[in-house]
Formats: sequence, structure tokens, C-alpha cells
Amino acid sequence: MIWKRLKKSTPEEEEEFRERMSEENVSAKDKLAMLLAAVGTILIPSILILVGLCVLVMWIFRIL
Repeated sequence: MIWKRLKKSTPEEEEEFRERMSEENVSAKDKLAMLLAAVGTILIPSILILVGLCVLVMWIFRIL
């Protein structure tokens, strides 16, 4: 199964990852762009799907 394929990271790998992340100087503009991209790709479609399902249920029960 997929869970057996996942490899646990060692403390050394975690420390190396933290080091590399702290060395990267990400500007506030880049962080904002990443946040907006996440909202645009995850949050907005999810809300639209939920609204669509609500409208469908309301139409089925003749509320709308």
C-alpha cells in the first residue's frame, strides 16, 4: 500500500531541510503570491462546488 512506501525522514534530513529553508530569502511579495495562488486553486473551487451542490439540493426539493 501507499503507506508502506512512505519513507520516514531522519533528524539529520529534517535539520538539513530547515537549514536550506532558512537560507532562502523569500520576499513578502513572493509569500503573498504563494498565498493567493493557494486560495485561487483550493479555496475558491471548493466554495463553488459547495454552492453548486446547495443549489442542486434546493432545486430538487423545490425550494429554489
